[in-house]
Amino acid sequence: MNDIRLCYFRFRKPVNSRKFFRYRVKDLSGHSRNIHGLNNEVRYAVISNFRNYIGYERMFVWSSRTENYIYTYQKIQHIPDLSAKNAEIEFADETEISVSENPELYSALLEYRIYSNIFRLRKYDCHEEHHFYLAINTPPNSLRITMRRDFRVNVKVMPDGTAYIGLDVSTEYYTRWNIYDYMKHGRDVTGMEVKCLWQGYDKTYKILKVLDRNINVTGKSGFNLYDYWYRQAPYRLDGIDPDNTKTVIVLDSKHGESKYIPQSLVPVFRRETIASFDSRFSRDTDRLMKLPMYERLQIMLEFIHDLNAHTDGIIIPEPVTAGECGYTVCKAEMPLLSIGNNRKIRSAEKYKTFSDGFYRLPEEICISFMYMEEKINECRQATKVIIEYLTQGKINGIEDTWLKRPLLPAVFLKPSYPYRQNYDELMLKETAMKISGSKRTNFVICFVPMENDDNEYSGDKSEYDIFKKVFAEINMPSQMVSADFLKKLKTGNFKDIKSYLQNIALGILSKSGGVPWILSETFSDVDCFVGIDVGMQSKGIHYPACSVCFDGNGNLLGYYTTKKAQSGEKISTEILTEIFDSILIGYKERNGRYPEHIVIHRDGFSNESDEWYEKYFSGKSIIYDIVEVKKNISERILDLKNPNGKNPDSSVCVIKDNKALIVTTQRQASYGGAPQPLEIVHRHGNIPMNQIVSQIYTLSELHVGALQSTRLPITTYYADRICKADEYIPRGKVYDKLYFL
Repeated sequence: MNDIRLCYFRFRKPVNSRKFFRYRVKDLSGHSRNIHGLNNEVRYAVISNFRNYIGYERMFVWSSRTENYIYTYQKIQHIPDLSAKNAEIEFADETEISVSENPELYSALLEYRIYSNIFRLRKYDCHEEHHFYLAINTPPNSLRITMRRDFRVNVKVMPDGTAYIGLDVSTEYYTRWNIYDYMKHGRDVTGMEVKCLWQGYDKTYKILKVLDRNINVTGKSGFNLYDYWYRQAPYRLDGIDPDNTKTVIVLDSKHGESKYIPQSLVPVFRRETIASFDSRFSRDTDRLMKLPMYERLQIMLEFIHDLNAHTDGIIIPEPVTAGECGYTVCKAEMPLLSIGNNRKIRSAEKYKTFSDGFYRLPEEICISFMYMEEKINECRQATKVIIEYLTQGKINGIEDTWLKRPLLPAVFLKPSYPYRQNYDELMLKETAMKISGSKRTNFVICFVPMENDDNEYSGDKSEYDIFKKVFAEINMPSQMVSADFLKKLKTGNFKDIKSYLQNIALGILSKSGGVPWILSETFSDVDCFVGIDVGMQSKGIHYPACSVCFDGNGNLLGYYTTKKAQSGEKISTEILTEIFDSILIGYKERNGRYPEHIVIHRDGFSNESDEWYEKYFSGKSIIYDIVEVKKNISERILDLKNPNGKNPDSSVCVIKDNKALIVTTQRQASYGGAPQPLEIVHRHGNIPMNQIVSQIYTLSELHVGALQSTRLPITTYYADRICKADEYIPRGKVYDKLYFL
């Protein structure tokens, strides 16, 4: 198993204990505040003060999570005035800190030293300790966009002093224009995704509007944006004319609307959306964005080489084995699936459902079509192709000899319902009401003008969102068909058309109450899986917690969204009670009893009350496990002997105590890209970790809306999808129609 490596590189020498200057932070606000949050504010205030005094060279300042102290590598010459923050800082002592007792401090110190050394190279852009950027050759484009590598650094110092630098690299679009530049050149910036370069953390926002008010005008609340930044970091305002700079309002996911100076904001362009700005540029750069692991490794080694050249080779340029980091390597097991005709198949053989039949068919599906008037002939041709495939097993007159006929118990109704592309929601609602007035229609296939498939609610009022909302409001399941399918029909590519039609069939099936496949055997000793996420709406309002409940065979029992809103991502005990009461009632209605063992998959961090879980489930004699499923992580796994570009195979996992990294998707190096593992943390319960990761992997293979597996287990994947569609899903009851697919 030495072929399985992590993207960590060991420092040649262990870290030794040393002395630090320690400063006491006092909260003068008169009420209790989170000391770590306050210490972080003080930390940035000290760094900003130090910059004014020396220049752009940073100062090492580390804030304790548990104590009211900050630590510095050198003495603060000019202690900043913190009266505006209702705080003060005073020198405490100079003391030696043991590496074994505080490895976090030494991890931060090494990150600072790496930052300082890379900064002096002048080859990389450095805005913070964890991110370094390197510009690369970029194809010409109309957006003034440049491409760069983003190196994310994560240093870990072990209690014995052994130190590792973790690396991940991605490629991103960026521009040296800020939002003020775009505004100055007449571009409408409303709706653009942005981040603030003047902040000490990496966070994205969306521009809501540009006020017809300059940044130096004091608002009704008494807040003056220009004065605020003049107190915080006056050097930021160099060259900015406050009398001719408009205030920008952005949406902050936690705090709602916030005011920003446009020069502080830069646009964020993503691979998923860049085609809408410049489709040719998107095609030209797609391969540069997708990096298999062998390319990632070479780029990481170039970064290590640059660092070593400036530091006398402090890092060994070879990724460490999983075993050296304390991990055990294994492969998750995937049981067989049951489909129609009592057949059992491997998960890679899901295509066989189209020849042997689905596990469970729904009752009769009566389908109406909704067309774009401007493309009426193309839509009619596409309708004919869909009907022929589902009823006769033909694609453009060519028989698919392996296809079960008819594939679905579907009836296709006439007439069709047209709409104009320059629609408004009222027009769509009127058309939808006509469809719902039909005595037989219980499903709608709608052709939408989107160029690409968008298989989930985006929250940006795309055509997909608007159409889905309209039909959900009249309790009508729907299947969207994008303009991309119309283009595929013109090419005549049998394979592409067949793949699209198969996904349409699975979408119709699952939204109508049918099931294409289930596990052939139950999960050992687990009655029920529950996926929990928290959906966020505008102004920081959260609707927890969309939950998805499966039985031991992977059957969907239902999903649930609460009627109650809250202001944070931590779910209140009142809402937890509502959620699990509804789940237990729904399970009992189907099985005649409460589940004996529940496994809870929490999307991200499970920061809810441990005491509540213990009291609730022990009172009902229910065994429970809590598992965190984290998707936004920087760790990567290498397989040095894998001919597929050193990409690890799906199901590969590494386990250490209650934590695991698992690869759930297969990426072919020839198409570019590398799998991004999930981080799994077992927070509570007695199921062994190897079983936990096998459950996660199995549930990632059970998505019913397409032949492809999902990166996330369907518990948290569906919960996330429900959260995105939260506005259009019935609240306060367990529901079993998969409208959100």
